[in-house]
Amino acid sequence: MMKRLNQRSGSRTPPVLVALLLNALVAIVIVGAIMAHLVNNLSELRTQALQKAENAARTQVASINDQLQNMHHVMGQLTTRLNQVMLLEQGQPERLHDVLRQFQYLVPGTLDLMLIDNEGYAITASNILAGRSPLLSYCPELSQYAARIKAADLWAVGSSAEGGRCPPEGTLIHTYQPTNAPYLPFSSIWLLLSKDRFERTLALNVQDNFQIARYRLLANTTLPVAQGQTGPDHATLPGFPPAFEGDKLHDKSSTLRWTDPESGEPMAGVSIPITGAAMHVQVAYPEDPATLPVFKPYLGRWVAGTFVFLLFWTAVAAYSVRMIKRYQAALTANQRALIEAANHTQAILDNVVDAVITIDKFGRILTFNPAAERIFHFSSQEIIGQRVTSLMPKAYRNQRETYAIHRRQNLADGIVNLGQEVTGRRKNGETFPMHVAISRIERNGSVEYVALIRDISEQRKAEAIIEHLAYFDQLTGLPNRRLLIDKLNKTLRNSDHSQQFNALFMIDLNDFKTYNETFGHEAGDQLLKAFAGRLRQCLPEGTTLARFGGDEFMMFTEDLGTESTQATVTAELLAQKILGVMSQPFSLDGREQFMSTGIGITLCGSNPAETANMLIGQADIAMYHAKRTARNSYQFFDPTLQAALADKVDLEADMRQGLGQKQFRLNFQPQVDINNTVVGVEALLRWQHPVRGNVSPAHFIPLAEQSGFILDLGYWVLEQACLKLAEWSSRPDRQALTIAVNVSAQQFRHASFVSQVQLLLTQTGAEPSRLKLELTESMLAEDIESLIDKMSTLRAMGVQFSLDDFGTGYSSLSYLKRLPLDQLKIDQSFVRDIMDDPNDASIVKAILTLGQSLGLTVVAEGVETAEQRDFLSQHRCQKFQGYFFSRPLESDTLEAFLGEHRAAAVSGG
Repeated sequence: MMKRLNQRSGSRTPPVLVALLLNALVAIVIVGAIMAHLVNNLSELRTQALQKAENAARTQVASINDQLQNMHHVMGQLTTRLNQVMLLEQGQPERLHDVLRQFQYLVPGTLDLMLIDNEGYAITASNILAGRSPLLSYCPELSQYAARIKAADLWAVGSSAEGGRCPPEGTLIHTYQPTNAPYLPFSSIWLLLSKDRFERTLALNVQDNFQIARYRLLANTTLPVAQGQTGPDHATLPGFPPAFEGDKLHDKSSTLRWTDPESGEPMAGVSIPITGAAMHVQVAYPEDPATLPVFKPYLGRWVAGTFVFLLFWTAVAAYSVRMIKRYQAALTANQRALIEAANHTQAILDNVVDAVITIDKFGRILTFNPAAERIFHFSSQEIIGQRVTSLMPKAYRNQRETYAIHRRQNLADGIVNLGQEVTGRRKNGETFPMHVAISRIERNGSVEYVALIRDISEQRKAEAIIEHLAYFDQLTGLPNRRLLIDKLNKTLRNSDHSQQFNALFMIDLNDFKTYNETFGHEAGDQLLKAFAGRLRQCLPEGTTLARFGGDEFMMFTEDLGTESTQATVTAELLAQKILGVMSQPFSLDGREQFMSTGIGITLCGSNPAETANMLIGQADIAMYHAKRTARNSYQFFDPTLQAALADKVDLEADMRQGLGQKQFRLNFQPQVDINNTVVGVEALLRWQHPVRGNVSPAHFIPLAEQSGFILDLGYWVLEQACLKLAEWSSRPDRQALTIAVNVSAQQFRHASFVSQVQLLLTQTGAEPSRLKLELTESMLAEDIESLIDKMSTLRAMGVQFSLDDFGTGYSSLSYLKRLPLDQLKIDQSFVRDIMDDPNDASIVKAILTLGQSLGLTVVAEGVETAEQRDFLSQHRCQKFQGYFFSRPLESDTLEAFLGEHRAAAVSGG
């Protein structure tokens, strides 16, 4: 497209200005020559004019003869070409215009072609003076076809109508019958002479000094193109007197005389043979010199006429130059705009990432942009002109409907296909997926298709990766939870037809969390991959193994038989095989690691109401009970286990509802010093359910920790304790009291725990130094560095810390020295038997000594007798807590207790 446009833009402007200037120059030369002859010798004017007329006639007739010969040659070639085309087309003239369009290449020069309708008038014509090329178009509605070839003074007309009339533009010279062209749409071809133009040419050469009375043109019968004429006078123009009817064909010029029958004046005539042209022209003129114009009286007229003539040609030339410049400027601007628009469009096509291909209605590729070259690996030079099937795999080349090339288009918007995915083929034969959208356009009367193609092979690869990520575990390569659930749902939908029992296994790696925290996450990942590898070894045919999450794996095996007993035995054997394989040590990083496994099993296929989530829950419950029963054991699901699970779910729901309905409350157990003075209290959580009654903390606290609800409960306890501290801060007798709050490991590990404590202290106005957080020894086995960081941050605020139930777990002395602790609490299990069990007494003494050495206050909880108090006092225990001093009290009862206890302490003092 760009090449064609640039070729147009580079074509020259028609040389109109040059032609005008040349005509003006010729006119000036002619006028000057005539004036010179008139001035020098008027008597010689006649002779010179006659000689000039003879020369002009000779030249004119010679030109006509050349044109006639050329016309004959051209018509011969044209009729031969047309006959060949019409023969190939079996007499149908559909491609007539294709041949006539090439006529300009057969004959150089100013020949013009016109298409003539059945009325003899031109439908389309070219303008020779404008320099435009001939343009013919085929008109199927015409009943006859004619072509006209035009030269300076001759016409050649061909007609398909038998006996067609001769157009009136000239005099018939010759009729040409193409007898050897049976398929030619022209039955006859006429050669015509333009009468008016011939007379004007002679008159212009002799000017006013020689009056042309008559003329005629005779052609010898020996001329090849004149053989079809009826006689030598066939081309003679009317009006010639009999004086010219004698010997008219001479080798030399001769003068003939006669009297004009109309004017009665004597006339002279000359017959001019045209050598080599096989033609003669006869010219008649007045014989009496007296009738000739006198030159001298009209000399002023000639001068004035010449001056006016020159002024006229100068004005015409100036105006022509001005118009030509304006036309050239407009044409240049239009061409520049077209070139810029085409360049802009081409730049877009060259830089788009999608392939843009244009195809003709026969499936041939017309354009191929750079993106298409990159996608298909073909260069535009290689592929343009080839069939579009070159871009299709061989298996699809006959399935054009797949590629929407010939689909019915949407006439409203020209869209053939909004877009579909098909398979493409590169130059090396490689196939790839591509998205194709095709539109239909019309250009220069022809239908073309524009295909917008996008290579989506990378997109499909990414989708495959995403799909794998969505359905497979990246660590082990096993199917994940989602894929397993899809498999379960599909199997359950078909279970009514198969009547087969299936089994779902939930397999858990015991103590994996401890192993992961001890050796690191990378070692934990290696253990999981090794565990998954051993499970693969145990898979029977038709079994799906998936990683359900964390250290939990699920195995779904199908077609265990139609009897439940048989299915149970098969599942039990598979579980035993798994436990046997897993009992062997794992070799990881040069060390052997023994791990135990718990397996939960549930059978399915007999209950139409079963769902995937229901089966997973049953297998989970069975696994949980297997782990509680013993290590390396398996457990089949039993409905009683389901009942226990239901109770747990109901209890959790009641807990969440109870917090919103203010069913929870805080009780406070006083802590006293060696002087029996209350120095603080411990906040203890209680739940009063409207139906369940008083629910023991030992019953709901583990469930709260397991479900994560401990975070909400723990926040509520901290909030209530801070509110109580804020209340006491306004009373002088309560300002020194502390409140100890138990914090679970899950709550303390939470990322926002420190900010929560800080927010509560700020909102309630509680004194941070009166808040004491009690941590358990189990926290020391976890991330000790993170624990120390959080404790240090809160310690900087003024918050105190106590290590609860000391002695029941494992506490490294180095950890104790690093922790920002304020006190140790001796667990009540040691205090309870200190009077009877020497071991407990020794442990208590050791804890008291350790506390003193570390500079920590020691609190003994569970003190129930005076003997226990006295023993602890003797060994320098500073603080006590237990039923001997007070049971846990509600808030109102605590206030009364504090008042009475303070009064007793005062009176006793």
